[in-house]
Amino acid sequence: GNTETEPTEPAVTEEAAIGETKYATLQAAIDAAAAEATVTMLKDVTVAGSITITKPINFDLNGYTLTGTATGTEAAETLMIYASKQIDVKVYSSKEGGTIEHATYSAVWALQEAHVMFKDLTIKGATPFTAEGASVGGAVTVGSSGTSGTGTPVGTFENCTIIDEKGNGICVLSGTDAQRTNVVVNNSTIDAGLYGIVGNGAENKTRINLTNTTITSDAVGIYNPQYTSELTVNGGSITGVNSAIEIRAGELTITGDAKLTATAAEFSAASNTSGTTVVGAALAVSQHTNNKSIDVIIESGTFTGVKAVYEDDLEDERTTNVSMTIVDGAFEGKVESENVESFITGGDFAKKIDVSYITGAVLYSTGTAESERYAVGTVAEAKEAGVTTIVDGYGYKAGDTVPELTKPAASFVSDGVTAKFSTLQAAVTVAVNGETVTLLKDVTENIVV
Repeated sequence: GNTETEPTEPAVTEEAAIGETKYATLQAAIDAAAAEATVTMLKDVTVAGSITITKPINFDLNGYTLTGTATGTEAAETLMIYASKQIDVKVYSSKEGGTIEHATYSAVWALQEAHVMFKDLTIKGATPFTAEGASVGGAVTVGSSGTSGTGTPVGTFENCTIIDEKGNGICVLSGTDAQRTNVVVNNSTIDAGLYGIVGNGAENKTRINLTNTTITSDAVGIYNPQYTSELTVNGGSITGVNSAIEIRAGELTITGDAKLTATAAEFSAASNTSGTTVVGAALAVSQHTNNKSIDVIIESGTFTGVKAVYEDDLEDERTTNVSMTIVDGAFEGKVESENVESFITGGDFAKKIDVSYITGAVLYSTGTAESERYAVGTVAEAKEAGVTTIVDGYGYKAGDTVPELTKPAASFVSDGVTAKFSTLQAAVTVAVNGETVTLLKDVTENIVV
């Protein structure tokens, strides 16, 4: 009888193409590409060294996997992108499954003047460690450290998955005196064994922006020791065992209802001249040995841990340039600060906070006898919660035992709520516009109205 067999597709031997022109190797296609051309992978590719891009092109993985295998003294990142002048490079996958990986080393380095957009792909790396146990780079390393570049290295990650099961997801090296290393991460996922995103305390000039990104780490979600740095977290979630974020220098803004979680069951804090210092705090603010300034602004979010927010200088007693502002948020754990006062104007708190942390607002209970809960808000919000009397910033309800101030400095009555304060400044700060503040004794204060 007749036997029919399905025709088989010939094996693909070429690794990449530019349009209709095919090339035996991926590097050959990249070398042949003109500016802004698109190099498309045609099959899975394994390289013993690095694939190098030094020109402004588009690189489409096309659903395939680029794997680096170099190990030992010959170890090299799978994909290296760099240039001594600004170039715009796009690395993406037009089909699902595109992956850049290395089993024992960094997968991608983007350095000097390279502006690189990574989109719709997976990057898997294995951060190398020194003999002393220090991590070097990450699954992706971005920055101009050790180069002659003077521009703004940019790594933008859109809808990416970045994995390093033992080390760092993204390592951000320093920028230049003129401009900062910029890293933007949107709608992406980072899964790391050590740090999801990490800088270097010996370097500086970085700007990192995260939007709707999920970071999970077996240690710390983001470690930010670098000074002259800006870190913005807008939405998304960051989870670490020790902490979601530990900042030791620079500026941090958290907004967009971001969720920060530390899963450690117990809290601890100790000096560390090279690394993190806190376990068990969703947000740890811990000034480094260089005493560089820290400025933290929390506009919204949920902070969960043994400590929701913890601030201290564990290295010395020269803490004069650390500031924090909490505008709003839900804090599922203690909020503690050793060096900063008058920084909370709103929020919802699972644990009672020190009244010295409050400024221009009132702390009052919103819980029950069985479940404590507190809020910081305006006098009107406190009244709506049942507060009838305010003493030095804490609101008391009918039936509460209200302490007597022996020598109150000032008072006011707002919509039936009586408020008394030990200082005139405190009364003026809490009182709403148009309220009459009554001086109750002679005071010597410099007042800001």
